[in-house]
Amino acid sequence: MGFWVVKIKTIACIDGFNLYFGSLNGTSYRWLDLPALVKKLCHDQNQNCELIAIKYYTVDISAKLSAHREASCRAQQDYLLSLQSHGDDQDSRFEIIKGKYHIQRKKPYAYQKPVDFDNKLAVWVAEEKQTDVAIAVDLLCDG
Repeated sequence: MGFWVVKIKTIACIDGFNLYFGSLNGTSYRWLDLPALVKKLCHDQNQNCELIAIKYYTVDISAKLSAHREASCRAQQDYLLSLQSHGDDQDSRFEIIKGKYHIQRKKPYAYQKPVDFDNKLAVWVAEEKQTDVAIAVDLLCDG
């Protein structure tokens, strides 16, 4: 008598912006092989896991907002191309979903102790937009 093995279809969602700035930036892991890592993590969690897709959410770096200007843009594009080509070599689909920046003027308090609530600075702030919503929508729709 045989047993049925139920494969657990899995889609991994990665917030690339937060992964990079929260964990990888400034480390030797900046060129992390995400498809291989995700595949290993899924398999370690459950050997019956069938990774059918990896969705990588990010925002294109803006040269005018980066300290390294065009070099940052090129490095990101090289990394995304590497992820895409390596991800497509795996058994699962690799997809890059891009959000955008929202740039707005803000007036935070100047850094000083104690805080002087009358001392505000006008600055431009770039905030990543659409990534969290795109992840949430995909989690609902793919599930």
